[in-house]
Amino acid sequence: MSSGRRSFGAALAISIGVEDADPLKGPAPADTHKTLEKLGLYLGLKTAKKAATFLKSQEFEPIYMDLYNAIIEPRQFRSNKS
Repeated sequence: MSSGRRSFGAALAISIGVEDADPLKGPAPADTHKTLEKLGLYLGLKTAKKAATFLKSQEFEPIYMDLYNAIIEPRQFRSNKS
């Protein structure tokens, strides 16, 4: 991740009002992304609505763009070349 940007855990902690929280540790279970309920539980959010709110937040946007540029876009490019 680029220097000067918050880690995913830090951005999440700030978005839910826990600024002194430890960053997330360990990999997410493989099916975590399938529902907002599962994602919310993994992120420490109690509801799917809170997970959706965080994913739409300005704090998450640079994290998503890093993920998109590093992983999603290159995979889409490779699959289009096939």
